[in-house]
Amino acid sequence: MKKKIAILIRNSSFLVIILLLLCCENREENISSEAPILASIETTDTLIIYSSSQNKIEWILHSDFLQKFADKNIMNFRNVKLEIFDQNQNLSSTIFADSAKVDENKNLIITKGNIKIFSKEGDLFGNVLTWNRNNDKIFSDDWVKIVKDGNTIYGEQLRTDSHFEHVVLQKVSAKGEISESKVVW
Repeated sequence: MKKKIAILIRNSSFLVIILLLLCCENREENISSEAPILASIETTDTLIIYSSSQNKIEWILHSDFLQKFADKNIMNFRNVKLEIFDQNQNLSSTIFADSAKVDENKNLIITKGNIKIFSKEGDLFGNVLTWNRNNDKIFSDDWVKIVKDGNTIYGEQLRTDSHFEHVVLQKVSAKGEISESKVVW
């Protein structure tokens, strides 16, 4: 299965940090054979990234800022909107956050600030959320609010998957109506 990723970028600026070794003619002792590896940083403003597989869009990421550290394989985004599509090309969920950090080496996505996730399964609101893509686990030690089927639940120490099928919370409170014969959570 081939995967395509397209990136649309406006007003790009690339910054490469260059280490300058200053030495005088008769000062060879200052030159080290173990010079530090140069770190490259790429910054971009106003971007849209599309990911598709077999001519079907899987997701679209909108952000007004990207900072990429190539040597660490880390990307930082600001003002994030992520639209995720199902197999029929219908929008299945939309995620908003003030910032996101993608660590490709650890396969983690860490979002912070005004997190809002709107999906068919329910809506989630919080301030800090981490998605471990290795095992499809989402967790937060901060407070969260989940709205599902007209019911609202609040709690801390969220543990779930990307489909919110199995939600575990600590210090829970709720608003809604639950009959004795049917628990919707």
